[in-house]
This record gives sequence, C-alpha cells and structure tokens, in this order.
Amino acid sequence: MAFFLMLVVSLVGCAKVDSKPFLDFQQAVSAVGTGMEDASSTLMAKQREEMIAACAAARPADVKREFYLVFGPEPYGAKVESPNYHAALVRMRAEFAEVNDALERYAEALLRLSEFEGMSDADQQTVSTELNGTLNKLSGRLFDAPGGGKVAIVSTLAVPAFNAYLQSRQRADLKSAIRGNQANVAVYADMAVGIIRVHLLQDIKTRYREEFRKIFSRFALADSEARRLEAERIISLDESTLQALALHEALERTFRALPAAHADLALALDGRDVSLVGILEFWNRVSALRKRYEELKDAH
Repeated sequence: MAFFLMLVVSLVGCAKVDSKPFLDFQQAVSAVGTGMEDASSTLMAKQREEMIAACAAARPADVKREFYLVFGPEPYGAKVESPNYHAALVRMRAEFAEVNDALERYAEALLRLSEFEGMSDADQQTVSTELNGTLNKLSGRLFDAPGGGKVAIVSTLAVPAFNAYLQSRQRADLKSAIRGNQANVAVYADMAVGIIRVHLLQDIKTRYREEFRKIFSRFALADSEARRLEAERIISLDESTLQALALHEALERTFRALPAAHADLALALDGRDVSLVGILEFWNRVSALRKRYEELKDAH
C-alpha cells in the first residue's frame, strides 16, 4: 500500500506540464515590448516634426537659447538646454528596451521550462544548459529598484530552485521556483511603473507646459493669418499630449497586472481546472495597450 501511494505521488509529480498558460504569458510580454517600440518610434517622429516647426517659428535669439547644444560635463556629453520631449523619448526607448528585454527573456525561459518534460533526453540536456546560463545572466542584470537598491527579474535564490526542477522534473519544484521568484517580479513591475511615473509622465507634462507657453507668446502677438497657424500648433500639441498620456497610462496598467499573471503560472501547475484571472487580466491590459498603439499610428 505504501509503495502504491509513493507511485501515485511520483506519477502526479511527473505529469506533463500544460504549456498554454506559459505561452499566453510569453506572448503577452512580447506584445508589450513590440508595441512599445513601435509607439515610441511614432512619438519620436511626431515630436521631431514639432521641434522643426517650433524652431522655424522662433526668433533667432530663442533658437540659439532653446536649440543650441550644451556640451559636457562628460567628454562626449551634450544636450539641448530647454526641456526636450524628443530627448526624453530617446531615453524612454533605451530604458524600456532594457526592461522589456530582460522580461521577455524570463518569459521565454519559463515557456521552455514548461515544455521541458516533453523533450527528448538529448534536447533536455541541451536546453538545461541553455536555461541555466539564461537564468544566471538574468539574475545578474540589475536595475534601480523603487526606494533604493537593485532588482533583477530573477532572484539569485530562484536560479537553483529552477535548476532543481530541471534535475527532478517534478511539477512541485517548478511551482516552488516560480513562487519563490514572485517577490522579484512584483518589485520589477514596480520599477517599470516608477520609470513611467517619475520620468516619462513628468517629461510629458514639462514639455507640454514649455511648448504651450512658447506657442501662446507668439499667438498673442500674431495677426489673424499667423494666429491661425499658431492655433493649429496648440491643437496639435493638445492632441499629441493626450495621446501620450493615454498610452503611458495603459502601459502602467499593463505592468501593474504583471505580478498577478506571473502568480497564475504557479497556480496553473496545480494540475486542476482553475480560472487564471491574472493572465486573463494581463491580456486585457495588453489588448488595451495595443489599441492605444493603433490609435497613435492612425493619428500620425
């Protein structure tokens, strides 16, 4: 009887993992990165056009003050002195490229882990080595955490836990590893939200106030024909700012939904029919984000 119970436990532990929730998670994460890259490119092109228009309409003294490059203090450092949303978008694109790349690699690693049991022995050996390398690298990719310190998408303690699953092929070990890494994923999501709130949102508002002030000063002094041109610039500035705010709000909501979706992956390993509300909500947020991407592209 004891042997029979041990056999049942062993068979349950070794049951093949359902990869679908992991695939859904990986595809949603990938969609965030692809869409944000497309959106930032569209925004950058739009802002460059507005910068050219602003430069063309400005007085010579204002052009020198607002568009002249200021060099230093680093040997190769240079920036435009006035608030520059185009430069902010360049920074955003670089920051989110790093953030999304680490997240995408982690999601891909989780998908491979979920497929591991169905591989041949030779493939398992190769994939095991690859995953070990990937997880170790991800644990060493550190980002500034909210409130100080550093955070990686994979904790150093989670790496041996994932490796334990690769050795045992027991579903319980994979579940334990995912749950053990839940805190890091939550802090990682908070870090991404912090980038949006602290840097990007403030850049959008600062740029709007500065641009509106400059356009309005010309509007107040213009004749009726020139005033219409400045009015068009004001409306265009309002529209582009509202679109940028909506896009970044959708992006923030997507990252806020990330931890619950990740937690659902462990829940999916229970081997019973459960409602994965976190993954569903994550997909809903990604869909809303895609809608904002499409609206942005249609507008430009």
